[in-house]
Amino acid sequence: IGMVEVVLYIYDLPGGPVRQATHSNQDDFMIGVVVFGLEFYYSGGIQSDHPGCTAFGSPTEIITLGETHIPEDVFQEFVADLSTRFSSSSNE
Repeated sequence: IGMVEVVLYIYDLPGGPVRQATHSNQDDFMIGVVVFGLEFYYSGGIQSDHPGCTAFGSPTEIITLGETHIPEDVFQEFVADLSTRFSSSSNE
């Protein structure tokens, strides 16, 4: 099994809901983790999409985190487990 690159996408969301609610000068941001050719992110539940094709626009920063040796099927099981715990109906 080869190593697979893991990348963090950071999206700057100026004027986002947190900034509007708190009247803060700090911008909101979203992050996505790109691995196995998909970007995984939280938006009312754990979602996945083609990298850089989320509703958040283009990432303002891309950071290579490293590589993983975890097989894709094990990773997908992990994401499925998280999805049951972190959904729009959960309180976590």
